[in-house]
Amino acid sequence: MLTVNSFCKEVANDGAKMNVGTRSVSGTGKKNQMRKKVFGLLVFAFLTMMASNAQIYVGGSMDFSTSGGSDSDGTTTTDKPTTSGFDFSPMVGYELSDVMSAGVRFSIGSGAYKEKDPEFKYSVTNWGMGLFGRYQALEFGNFSLLAHAELSFGGSSASSTFGGTTTKQGSSSTFGFNVYPVVSYNLTDRISIQAAIEFLELGFNSTTLRPDPDDTKIKETTSGFDFGVNNEWRPFSVSVGFVFKL
Repeated sequence: MLTVNSFCKEVANDGAKMNVGTRSVSGTGKKNQMRKKVFGLLVFAFLTMMASNAQIYVGGSMDFSTSGGSDSDGTTTTDKPTTSGFDFSPMVGYELSDVMSAGVRFSIGSGAYKEKDPEFKYSVTNWGMGLFGRYQALEFGNFSLLAHAELSFGGSSASSTFGGTTTKQGSSSTFGFNVYPVVSYNLTDRISIQAAIEFLELGFNSTTLRPDPDDTKIKETTSGFDFGVNNEWRPFSVSVGFVFKL
């Protein structure tokens, strides 16, 4: 799913993308609309199924990051650029059996990159939703290893502020299917802590970038397979959350 956990390291690259030349992609808008409709129907059907059964669990994760500092040569101190990011990702799941479950997950996040001299700010806000399935591959005492597969859809928008003037920098949408391992530890019969090992993620993702907010017909679409351990922006990314069985 879309998050801003890696925003602090990607913002400079994202900003560059917003200003490069683009190419039009015919039919992309219709495809995105169809994806939204199909995805919405799947989410509605899944929530209806869960409402009729008590084998439900809730959970999620939340994280915040910030960085900054200063450089000094002994006589002059210069502030470094500051970055900040926030992500909130709740989920609801349904236990199909002792080893299999399925659920729906949502996310919302924001991030910012700031410079003081000259004063500049680049901000990103994003959202996402996903349908997931989980299989418990191993269990050892209170520990278990899960295989997590997720079909996700989301979007983001960006803006920059320079000299007190704010300018929209365009938006993007993402569609993907990803698989990664999750380590779970049961604190009680109902509560567990889970860590998603995202740097071992394997998946396919398609991103459509709309760099001009005044002309959404201009699009650039990038698609491809990736393996998280080869991702230079998050070589050892791990997301920690919790699960509570109702």
